[in-house]
Amino acid sequence: MSKPNPKVVQPSPPVLNTEGFVAETRIADRKLLRTWEAKLASWLKVDPDDLKSRGRLADIHLRLGHIERAMAEAREILKLAPLDPYANGIVAYWLWKQKQFAAMLAPAEIAAKGQPHTFVPWMIMGVAHTIEYDQRALAAFTRATQLAPNFGLTFTFFAENLERFGHLDAARFINRRALELLPDSTTAWTTEATIQWRFGEIEAACDACRKVLELNPKARSAASSLMLYTVSGSYTDQQIHDTAVATMAAVRSAGSSPSPVERPERPAQPAPWRIGFLSAELRRHSVSFFLIPLVKALRQLGYDVFLYSASDKTDDITGIYQAEANRLRAVFGLPAREIAELIAEDRVDILIDTSGHTGGNRIDVFEMQPAPVQATYLGYPGTLGVPEIAYRISDGAADPPGEADRWSTETLVRLPRGFHAYDPLSPLPPLRPRPDRPVTVGSFNAPHKYSDALMRCWARIADRAPDLRFLIKLYHANDDSYQRMFLRKFAEVGIDRERVIIEKKKASWDDHMDTYNEIDLGLDTFPYNGTTTTCEALAMGVPVVTLRGQRHAARVGASLLGNLGLPELIAETEDDYVDLAAGLIADPDRLAGLRNGLRDRFLASPVCDAARFGADFAEALGRMWQAAGVAQPSADGAAVAAMPPGEVPEVVPAQPGAAAAKPRVRVLHHLARSGGTVISKCLGAMAGVYLLSEVHPHAEQIDAAFQSMTAMLDPRQQAWAWYRLPSGTTHLFGTTPAERFLESVEAISEDLAARDGTLLIRDWSHLDFTATPFLERPTFALTTADVLAAQFEVIQTTTVRHPLDQWLSLRRLTVMQGLPLADYLRGYRAFAERCVEIGFVRYEDFTEAPDEHLRTLCERLQIPFDAGYAAAWADNAHVTGDISLARTIAPVRRKPVDGDLLAACRGNADYQAAIALLGYPE
Repeated sequence: MSKPNPKVVQPSPPVLNTEGFVAETRIADRKLLRTWEAKLASWLKVDPDDLKSRGRLADIHLRLGHIERAMAEAREILKLAPLDPYANGIVAYWLWKQKQFAAMLAPAEIAAKGQPHTFVPWMIMGVAHTIEYDQRALAAFTRATQLAPNFGLTFTFFAENLERFGHLDAARFINRRALELLPDSTTAWTTEATIQWRFGEIEAACDACRKVLELNPKARSAASSLMLYTVSGSYTDQQIHDTAVATMAAVRSAGSSPSPVERPERPAQPAPWRIGFLSAELRRHSVSFFLIPLVKALRQLGYDVFLYSASDKTDDITGIYQAEANRLRAVFGLPAREIAELIAEDRVDILIDTSGHTGGNRIDVFEMQPAPVQATYLGYPGTLGVPEIAYRISDGAADPPGEADRWSTETLVRLPRGFHAYDPLSPLPPLRPRPDRPVTVGSFNAPHKYSDALMRCWARIADRAPDLRFLIKLYHANDDSYQRMFLRKFAEVGIDRERVIIEKKKASWDDHMDTYNEIDLGLDTFPYNGTTTTCEALAMGVPVVTLRGQRHAARVGASLLGNLGLPELIAETEDDYVDLAAGLIADPDRLAGLRNGLRDRFLASPVCDAARFGADFAEALGRMWQAAGVAQPSADGAAVAAMPPGEVPEVVPAQPGAAAAKPRVRVLHHLARSGGTVISKCLGAMAGVYLLSEVHPHAEQIDAAFQSMTAMLDPRQQAWAWYRLPSGTTHLFGTTPAERFLESVEAISEDLAARDGTLLIRDWSHLDFTATPFLERPTFALTTADVLAAQFEVIQTTTVRHPLDQWLSLRRLTVMQGLPLADYLRGYRAFAERCVEIGFVRYEDFTEAPDEHLRTLCERLQIPFDAGYAAAWADNAHVTGDISLARTIAPVRRKPVDGDLLAACRGNADYQAAIALLGYPE
C-alpha cells in the first residue's frame, strides 16, 4: 500500500477527531451508519494503512449487514497485522456464516486471546468448538455470558449447545434467560422446543415450534420439527396427516415456490438404473444398519447407487458407504438448488429421501424435482405432506391397506416381507450365560419414546413381579438431568428407585451391544416403537414384547416380529401387553425357550436377508416407475412412455383357422468355467441384443445357503436393473417355478418386441448337468429350452471347453470342493451329447479367432453379426459370472496337471466319450 504524499496537507482521520463516533454508531440508525461508512471509506483512500479506521469501517459494514464488505476490510488488515484480534474475529464470524466451523476455530482463538474482555470473540469461539462437541465450547460461552449478562444472543447459543451436550437442566435455565432477553428469538424458541421434546413433553415442544412459525412463517426447520414431535406423541394417523398438510402448505405459501430444475436427457444407450439416496444419516446412525445392506443389495443386482450426504459429520460408517456406492457426494451446507442441479446432472432415475422430517433433512431439494420419481423411506415414521415426494415405502404390517392409504400424502408402496433388512455391520459380541439375579427387563430407546401410557403399563407389570428390575440405557445418561428425569417418571407411577438401573452411554459399540446380556426381556416403547433397538435386542438373543398401535410408528415392532415369525410377542391392547410381559417374567422356562437360539433365528430370518430384501425393494422401484408413467429410453434412444396404470392395449382377435406363430427366443448353453462369460459379453454387446445371463427355471429352488449369491439370476431383476423393461416389475401368478419362469420371459419378450430388440438367454446349464452345490441332483436335460418351448420357438446352440481345463478351473472354486471328478465327468458327457445334437463352438477356437466364431454363433442364433462388439464387449456390464478385467481375448494355456488327475481322466469312460464327441485331444 502507498503512503500519502507528505508535501500535500492531508485531512485528519474523521473518527479520531470526532468524539461522537462511538455514541452515534451505537444507535441503530442506518442513515448515521451510512454517513460514517462514507467518511471512513473516503479517508482510507488517503491513508490505506490506517488499521484503526479500517477496523471501524469493517464494524460499520457488519452493523449494516454487509458481511462481505467487512470481510474485505479484514483481509486488508491481516495483510499488515496477521494477529489483529478484531480482523480475526470478523474472519471467524464470516466462516461461521459460511458454515465452515472447523476453519473458524483458529481465528476465533486469536480474537479471544487479543480481546479477553470482549464477549463477541468468546461467543464465536464457543460456536467454533461446538463442531466437536468440545467442553471448551461450554467454557467459552460461560465467559461470554459473564462479560455480557444482558446480551441475549450469547444466551441463545449457550443454551443451544448445552442441549446438544445433553445438559438439559442447565440448557432449560439458560434458555429461559435467553427468552427473557429476546422473547421473539426463533433460535431460543427452537431450543425450547428441543429441550421439551428431550424431556418427553411433546405438547409443549409442539407449542414452541408453533411459536417459531408464528415469528417466522418461512421457518422450514421448525415445520419439520413440529412434524417430528407430532409423530412422537399420541396422535392418530389423521392428526399427523392434517398437521403435515397444513404446516407444509403454510410454509410453502409464506416463501417462494421453488421451480423444478432442468433434467438432462438420459443417454440413448441402455445403462443401469441410477438410484439416489439423499440422507443426513450416512454415518454412525441407526438408519445405517438398514441402509447399508440395501445399498449393497442394489449394487449386487446391477443398479448404480448415488449417495448424497447432507451431514456435516463423517466416520468409519461413511467410509463403508463410500466403498459400496458408485459415488458419494458431500452436499452439507449447499443451497437446495445446487444440490438439485447436481442430482439432475447425475441423471438419477429414482431419488429416495431417508430423513423425512428429522434433523438435517433436505426436503427442499425434493421440491425442485431433480429426479423423475421421488420417494421417502426408512428414517421417518409418517407422511411428509410434500406433494413432490410421490411414494412412501413401507409394508402391510406397518401400514395396513385402507386407513393408512387415506392418511398418507404419498402413495404407499408395500414390500412383501417387511420394509427392513438389518445388518449389525460389526461382529456381534458373544452371548453370556444368564447370571444369578432377579429378572431384568429393559429398553434402550430414545427418551421421547417413554410415554405416560407406557410407564403406567410398566407399573402394572412391576406390581405382578415384585423382584423385577428395569434397565434403561440412554445416549445422554451421563448428564444427571436425564437420570433425574427418568427416575421421576418411574416414581410418578409408583416404581421404586432401587428397582431402576440407568446405564450411561458406552464408550464403544461392542460395549453397548454387550449390555443386552444384562436383559432377560425387552419391552418395546409405544406409541413410538423402537426399530434399531429391537433388532439389536433380537440379535443379542433378547425377546421383545411390543404393542401393535394405530399408526405407522406404533406398528414397526409388529412388522419386525411378524417377519421374524414371533407373532406371539405382539400385543393388541395395553392389557395384552401387560399380561404377555408379566406372563413371560413369571415363566422362566418359557422365557428361556424363547431366548434359546433366538440370535441364529433372527439372523437367518427375512429381517436380515438383505439379498431377498434388495430384490423386493427393486421390484417396488419398478412398480413406482411404471405407475409414474415416466418416459424411458428404448434401445435406439427414442423415448417410450411407460403404460399408464390400468390401461390395457387393444387385443386384435386372430383370424379363424390361422395358427398364431410363436415368438422366437434364443438360448445359449454352456457349463460353468468354460469361457461362457466372455462369449456372452461379446454377444450381448451386439446391436439390439438384450442378454439375460445365467437364468434357469430351477433357480428358485436352489439351497437357501446360496440364494444371496444368486440374487441377480432372476430374469425380471435383470430386465429391470439392466434395461429398464417394465416387465421387470410384473407380478407373477404361476404356481410352480417353471410357470413363473415362463411367465417372466413372456413378459420380457413382449417388451422387447415393442423395442425391436432381440432376446438372448444365457442358460445356467450348470444346474442341469452338475447341480452341485445348488441342487440335490442334475436333470441331464436342457430344462430352460424345454420349458420355453411351450410358448416359444427356441433357437439354441452351445459352447464348450476341454473337460480337463474346465475341471482345473472349476475345482478352484470353494463351493465346488465337494464335487467328485466322476460326477463332473458324467454331467460333462451328457452335455456333450446334447451339444452334438444342436451344434457347438469350442472356447479354444473362439479365443484363436473371435470374429469368425462369433459369426458362427450369430448365424446359429439368427442374430445379425455386429462388428462393433469389438469396441464394446469389455465394458458390457450386463452379464453375470466370473467377471474379468481383461480387455483382450487371447488363448489360455493349460494349467499344470498332476499325473494322478491325468490318469483318472484317461481311465474314465465318460471323459473318453466326451472328448471323442467334441473332437478334443486327450
